[in-house]
Amino acid sequence: CYDLASLVQNSLAGQDMTNKLTAIRDQINRELEPDQRQLEAELRAILASSVQDSQSAAGRQRQEAFHRLNAEFQQKQERLSQVMQLTERNAFDAFNKAVAPVLQQTLVARNGLIAISANQVEAFIPGVDMTGDLITRLNATTKTINVVRATLQAPAAAPAAPGAAPAPAAGAHLPRPPASPAAAPKRP
Repeated sequence: CYDLASLVQNSLAGQDMTNKLTAIRDQINRELEPDQRQLEAELRAILASSVQDSQSAAGRQRQEAFHRLNAEFQQKQERLSQVMQLTERNAFDAFNKAVAPVLQQTLVARNGLIAISANQVEAFIPGVDMTGDLITRLNATTKTINVVRATLQAPAAAPAAPGAAPAPAAGAHLPRPPASPAAAPKRP
């Protein structure tokens, strides 16, 4: 068995991946800071205004503009959160691809038949833990992991009418209607 958390924390490739993910997370947070500061300043200004000012047409417009900006900020924050999640998933996929051949080599060298992550095992004898050997072999073969900030595809355009399917592209085949469910076989 092996400890994946220890492998990420103590291998050169895992440390490299973690550092790159932290840098990307920090970059995303820096992208959000100006909008967040603007919203906070606007909220303080709205709260500091008198009741009479807040009930005027200009005050209501200011509040509506604030709510619109806040909604846009929330959308941006959600989109960047999704970017970070996708970036992390891609990084761990790349890490796992780098670990796979080393894990196989370690299994062969130890005459192992199966490798199980320690977090999926209730108890084991410490002598079967191959984490240290795995880290040594991984450090010898892989020192870095390619981590790139992910990009999300632009959201698809909404259909013209609620519930209407988008029109097929020119020359595209129309989809077949869904097949009726097959009847369950009868018991003898």
